[in-house]
Amino acid sequence: RRHGEAEPTGPPSASTGAVAALAPQHVANCLFAAARLNLCSDEVAGLTDLLQARLARGDMDFEPQQSANVLHALAALHGVGAEPGTCAQVVTLPANVVPAMVNRVLKERRWAEQPRLLASAAVSCARLRHSSTPMFSLASRTVREARCTLSKQGVADLLAAFSVTQLFDLDLFVWALTCFSPNAPGSTPMAP
Repeated sequence: RRHGEAEPTGPPSASTGAVAALAPQHVANCLFAAARLNLCSDEVAGLTDLLQARLARGDMDFEPQQSANVLHALAALHGVGAEPGTCAQVVTLPANVVPAMVNRVLKERRWAEQPRLLASAAVSCARLRHSSTPMFSLASRTVREARCTLSKQGVADLLAAFSVTQLFDLDLFVWALTCFSPNAPGSTPMAP
């Protein structure tokens, strides 16, 4: 801004047209950065609103990493344990955003290649107090079938996510117990 020019009004770079033109990766990256940096200016709040509106349309084809990052960002902004001072105080989460993302997660067929990301997505949904039986069933089945080597914290977080959402999966809990008991038949090695 040059000396004597008026202060800009509104978020100049966060126009609806610009956000509508963003590739899915850029939408995920922008939302993740906004949550990670914990910035809450009018510009960031405006951008976050527009990004969430774009997510609500459910028309983007995210990669598994991007889906997990978006849900993680939403949980960081709006979920239980969100840091004070986040944009959640000025930006509300539209009710249809998380269900749209869960639908996207359920359509993805490549979770078996990255079960940790699906476990992370389930934990993020739990922080957002969103329980989707199909998604949590998919997470349980995928993690168990992939013989995923989650860290002890990762297993505990996944079990807590099931508990918070009041979903119970006996097979997941049995699998988790074998993870913590290295001498049990069928145990899965755990990362430190």
